[in-house]
Amino acid sequence: MDTNQDKLKLTSVNDLMGMNFYIPSYQRGYRWKTHQVTDLLDDIWEFHEKEKKPNEIYCVQPLVVKRKEEDIFRKIKEEASNLSEIINLIKGYWEVIDGQQRLTTFYIILSCLLPNLQNKFNLEYAIRNPQNRMSANSDNGIGSKEFLIKLNRYEIDNELASSNIDFYHMYNTYNEVNKWITRKKVELKNIGKEFDLESFVNTITNRVKFIWYETDEPDPIEVFIRLNIGKISLTDSELIKALFLNESNYNESASAIRLQQIEIASEWDKIERTLRNEEFWLFIHDLGWEKPTRIEWIFDMIVQQKLFGEMQDCGNDNHKTFRYFYEFFNKNKKNITSEWIRDTWNEVKKYFMIFHEWFNDFELYHYVGFLILQDVKIEQLIKNYQSKKDDFKVYLKKEIKKKLIKCSDLKREYGESGESKRECLPLLLLFNIQTVINQNIEYIKDKKYGMAAYYRFPFHLFKKEGKKANSKGWEVEHIASNSGDDLGDKNIKVWLASVLYSLSKDNRLRDEIKRYLDSDKQQSSELERLKEKIKDIDIQPIADQDKQKVWNFTILDSSTNEEYQNDPFPIKRIYVLAKDNGRKVLKIYDKNTHRISFNKDEEVIAFIPPATKNVFIKAYTEMPVSLTSWTEQDAKSYLRKIEETLCEFLYPDIYALEPKYRKTFFKKGRIIANINPQLRERYIRMILRKNDSIKFY
Repeated sequence: MDTNQDKLKLTSVNDLMGMNFYIPSYQRGYRWKTHQVTDLLDDIWEFHEKEKKPNEIYCVQPLVVKRKEEDIFRKIKEEASNLSEIINLIKGYWEVIDGQQRLTTFYIILSCLLPNLQNKFNLEYAIRNPQNRMSANSDNGIGSKEFLIKLNRYEIDNELASSNIDFYHMYNTYNEVNKWITRKKVELKNIGKEFDLESFVNTITNRVKFIWYETDEPDPIEVFIRLNIGKISLTDSELIKALFLNESNYNESASAIRLQQIEIASEWDKIERTLRNEEFWLFIHDLGWEKPTRIEWIFDMIVQQKLFGEMQDCGNDNHKTFRYFYEFFNKNKKNITSEWIRDTWNEVKKYFMIFHEWFNDFELYHYVGFLILQDVKIEQLIKNYQSKKDDFKVYLKKEIKKKLIKCSDLKREYGESGESKRECLPLLLLFNIQTVINQNIEYIKDKKYGMAAYYRFPFHLFKKEGKKANSKGWEVEHIASNSGDDLGDKNIKVWLASVLYSLSKDNRLRDEIKRYLDSDKQQSSELERLKEKIKDIDIQPIADQDKQKVWNFTILDSSTNEEYQNDPFPIKRIYVLAKDNGRKVLKIYDKNTHRISFNKDEEVIAFIPPATKNVFIKAYTEMPVSLTSWTEQDAKSYLRKIEETLCEFLYPDIYALEPKYRKTFFKKGRIIANINPQLRERYIRMILRKNDSIKFY
């Protein structure tokens, strides 16, 4: 837990004038390429030319520094040769932990724009230092500091510039800046304008600002490693954290200050740890967050919603979020107290507490998670979140109904294209989610379990499965193949093995299939006879014209779907159940076991949604006749379960009835989608009049 007193502010280039900076030996030398220099100048010029608000700034990446502890009197005695040098030494030195490349570049830019400027900031380098004979250039006896001074005086030639890699890049930057200035003058002249040097310099010195980050970390090398090894940059969240923990913002005693700092830092760490829990994070967020800290997402959201009001233009670069908070703190600097800090932090924490409350309420968790998957912005959900959970649940259910408009007609026949049937993906996903909710409700009713939520729909697995390599996401898949079961000779054995696997052990057809599979000479007539017998088992297989309806659809990840393609139901069934158990199916018939082979060396597990698994084990069919095909009986049972599970969303008029009357709509064999709407409405009116003698046909 970090509560060190880092000091944070925006510092203009002009504020740096006359300051002394020390570039330690653990940093690499100057390495900026010419295109980086040009990009920076073009960017500043674009900012310079645009219409700006009075206090608008151009923000440069952080300059991380630590005051260098030195024996000033000894340095004056050993190094100072005149009054000016004594004054500079008294000012002290700042050790640059991060940002020396940008700092050196701005020094060179100022040298080109204002070659006669004497009071620039001073740069001293531990390497290329003539006072250190081991690091100085042995041929010319000058260091990087002296080289930059000579650049300013036009005293550099190609030979000296090529004497080491640091000088080479500094010289290239110097030449590139001068070329850029020349090009800009020509461009302006061609359109009848002049290069206003004074105005451009004013922009650079007063409107270009570094994020000054002064650290009190005892080991600057450790800070440097963290910021540079693996290119982990100083994040907005770290900069904002420094604002909250800055000691100058407190007016209480040291012990009271320390207590609040520890409290905020502890809560900060707890929030970050919770957000790093994948189950929590992927409930409220999608995959693909690249920033080192996740709490920064909350700060980004606050800025987007302008929680603390309008600030001056914060720009659109990587540090827009920090600048918003910095301006907010700066705007209130006269009013900042520990109480103000606490109130501000509580506003930030409120977002996390909302997410935490959603996560721990099994209905809110599932309905919010569903809507986020349907691209509803979380900011919209927060905006509509009220103190009463029940009111918020009503709002969520209204939003869910909107997402089902295109797929609420369960009799609809979808087209042949994959895009058409994808329209019922929200319906099938909600069916899975509501199944889990209903399961939890039953667990709560049965007090022997003693828990409020037994199982969650795993949004984190759902999102990860949908974004696997080479995956197209989640697809709506036919349960019974839409292209028929014409396997061709190659897969006949695989199909027969899958049928064999689906038959009960006492079924005589098993022995006939085994004899056929074991035979060296397999007769086509025998195969046709077996096919007919298998068809006889499957009473009323689903008709071809009904295969484009919801009762023949389920959701599967695209990788599993592509593996079995248009295989018949029993092969699909083996694939799905094997994948759920981490086994990879090979489309190879194993003569020794009379089964389809599995790859024993490769574990390929996939998240199979609960309703999809139930479909392939025929859990919705009360007494399945066969596991060898998807029958009309199976399809109707599946559709009735969808209707019953999603009654609140599909048939709110029926759901509004008392449970005992509602149940009459879900009697065995009845599909509500097939009932004439006028008849349904008439029956509901009769029920509401408490006329129990009326029978519903």
